[in-house]
Amino acid sequence: MALEGTTTSHDPHVSAWTGLIAAGLALVATLWFLLWPCSYRAMSTPAGVGPQQQTCLSFLGENGAASLFVLLIPLALTVLGMLAVRGGKRRYAWALGILDLAFCLVASASVGLWYLPSAIALSIGAATTRPDRR
Repeated sequence: MALEGTTTSHDPHVSAWTGLIAAGLALVATLWFLLWPCSYRAMSTPAGVGPQQQTCLSFLGENGAASLFVLLIPLALTVLGMLAVRGGKRRYAWALGILDLAFCLVASASVGLWYLPSAIALSIGAATTRPDRR
């Protein structure tokens, strides 16, 4: 028996909002890496003589176009997870949330930690989604 003023069902709006927030955070992280002109800074001395020079490179400039694939993995996982949350597919949302968290762990030395907020928001969305009905 539920107490007065409380509810025993999950609020679908919370799930929908956390899914949208997760996708938004992943998009912001991806755009940050793509558009920030100085992701990598290095100090170098040309030909070993003279003053040191600072070089600035973007994420794609440093790692090449193939690194775009690395940025699209967590974005795709989060967008698919958002669709699963909004569609009420709890199992898919959990699976995609766990995969997103695993990506954050594996890639934590480079870009993974930038995607951690979206992975956490997606996991919250999966937890607040109503169970699948068959």
